[in-house]
Amino acid sequence: MPAAHTPGSSPLSRRAFAALAGATATALTAPAATAAQAATPRPDSASGPGPGPGPGDRPNILWLVAEDHYPFIGAYGDEVARTPTLDRLAREGIRYEHSYSAAPVCAPSRFALLTGVSPRSAGPAEHMRAIGRTPDFLRGFPEYLRQAGYYTTNNSKTDYNAVVDMAATWDESSATAHYRDRPAGAPFFAAFNDMTTHESSLFLAGDGRTDPADVRVPAYLPDAPEIRREFAHHYDAMEAMDGHVADRLAELEAAGLADDTIVFFCSDNGGVLPRSKRYCYDEGMRTALIVRVPPKWAHLAPRPAGFVEESAVTSVDYGPTVLALAGVDVPDHVQGRPFLGVRRPKEAPYAFGGRDRMDSRYDMVRTVRDRRYATPAAARLARAPTFIEPDLARRARPAVDAAAASGEENLGNAGRYLKHVLDGTYTPSTPIFQWATQKPAR
Repeated sequence: MPAAHTPGSSPLSRRAFAALAGATATALTAPAATAAQAATPRPDSASGPGPGPGPGDRPNILWLVAEDHYPFIGAYGDEVARTPTLDRLAREGIRYEHSYSAAPVCAPSRFALLTGVSPRSAGPAEHMRAIGRTPDFLRGFPEYLRQAGYYTTNNSKTDYNAVVDMAATWDESSATAHYRDRPAGAPFFAAFNDMTTHESSLFLAGDGRTDPADVRVPAYLPDAPEIRREFAHHYDAMEAMDGHVADRLAELEAAGLADDTIVFFCSDNGGVLPRSKRYCYDEGMRTALIVRVPPKWAHLAPRPAGFVEESAVTSVDYGPTVLALAGVDVPDHVQGRPFLGVRRPKEAPYAFGGRDRMDSRYDMVRTVRDRRYATPAAARLARAPTFIEPDLARRARPAVDAAAASGEENLGNAGRYLKHVLDGTYTPSTPIFQWATQKPAR
């Protein structure tokens, strides 16, 4: 199992080099958390997880996470969707109308899900495919659950965009991880990640039950047969995923655990049709979120079954919400706010998010959303930073020079930019999109 990352402890791999290249943009992002922030606990909590109630007095929590989907779900008003299981779950639970991801792509959004911290606070975790520089005090929230007596499992996607101590975070993380393997009497937190709706499902998808003529093509896309087929294939994938959710809920019922288990259904980010995943529009940032709270634990829910919640929530809120449901104190460094549990802060009026580097392309966007308005490009960052902190430069230089020596084309756009900055040849007057589209000089 990987241990906590220590900068400079090993030679730079290609992945690490990509992370260093991405880190050059963090000067424009939210400031990183510091150890001093973690040292001061919230007034009403300890600086780590509290002891909580006894094992028999805490709910089980089941997370069902589906990949890459804007809510093409009947309960959200979609008349083409065939999602009877999720529609029933919404009737039995709370449906969140304004739930948003911290980023419109998986790796940064999953960093937020795991830590309750914006990926922009642990750069370069905000970039797609990077290694976030996490301070020693930052933990995945399941670790706090484990310390409080919960059995935690992940089945099985991780993609956390940072080095995570998996052995401390999960009792088991694998394709066979399951709450049924918990010790007798232990409450569980179990995450199941369904890949059925991932963007790759569209690459080779064949025609299914959905008639392309029945789908609604948004005005911002061409009404072409290819677009209609993409939508139809995604609806088919959503139907298949709904069946997998039905299997998980039936499994819970058969085990006699439904009355003791709070069920979350959500997506890691929006997607996955044109102008959605990786883009800071509603289709890329908005996610489904449904939470079913059994009557036994109704005191932990602010709303009754069947309620449609209008307040804004984001993926940084999910982890602290689970801690609150389990009776575990939320550490002070966590930026998210619990939206369930006995003690809940005032509802957040806004949901914040953004995007940064996607693969080799920089397009730095910040977003703010409430129940009325969306600002998908609230703070577009037009220029790249020209300063790199000395320690990062010292560690990056050997990898940059080695890649450049083997051929300038091996650097890629991000690497060429990093070399320009290290060499002092990058000028602030050059917008990032100009050099990013240029081929290396021959």
